[in-house]
Amino acid sequence: VASAFVALLDSKVQGPVNIASGEAVAIRDLVERISTKLGHPELLRLGARPTPVEEPPLLLADVRRLKKELGWQPSIGLDSGLDDAIAWWRT
Repeated sequence: VASAFVALLDSKVQGPVNIASGEAVAIRDLVERISTKLGHPELLRLGARPTPVEEPPLLLADVRRLKKELGWQPSIGLDSGLDDAIAWWRT
């Protein structure tokens, strides 16, 4: 994310630009990955509360401007980024 901001700030691109990987990730998959990486998947209780009707099943950012106008793409994958974030929080 930081490198995307730097690329954006160093460019002449104007207007809204989504900063994301552009890969769809189901929220369920994301929280399952995090709970497994934390070593406590048994604490996760999916479905304990009803899902709000307006809640999207997954998130996918439109990153066409980011890729076409800036030539930017993520250099760190989701799992690696989660590992780094968890390690940071643990210290």
